[in-house]
Amino acid sequence: MCDLEAEDQAPRFLADIDGLDLLVNKAFQPHLRYACEFWATHLIADASLPLDALLARSLSRFCNEKLLCWVESMCLLREFDHLMTVLNELRCMRLVGDCTCLFEP
Repeated sequence: MCDLEAEDQAPRFLADIDGLDLLVNKAFQPHLRYACEFWATHLIADASLPLDALLARSLSRFCNEKLLCWVESMCLLREFDHLMTVLNELRCMRLVGDCTCLFEP
C-alpha cells in the first residue's frame, strides 16, 4: 500500500518513513479517504434497521478478505482512535463477530 513494500528492509515505524504524508495523500484521494473513515459510521447509524442476510454476508466477507487492508489504511491515515472506536462499535453490534481474534488479549 502506498508503494511502501521494501523487500530487503526490516519493518519500520510510520514515523520513520520519509515523505509518508505525500505518499498517503497521493494514494488516498478525498473520496477514498472518506470511504475508509466513514463507511462504518454510516452502517452504525442505521443499526436500528434489521441486518439482512446480504449485508451480513458482505460484512463477513469484508472481515475475512479486506479487514486487514482497512486497518492498514486507517493506520496510514493516522486514524488510530477512530479505528478502535469503529471496531468496538461493530463488535458490540455483533457485525464482526467472526473476527473475534481482533478483540481478545
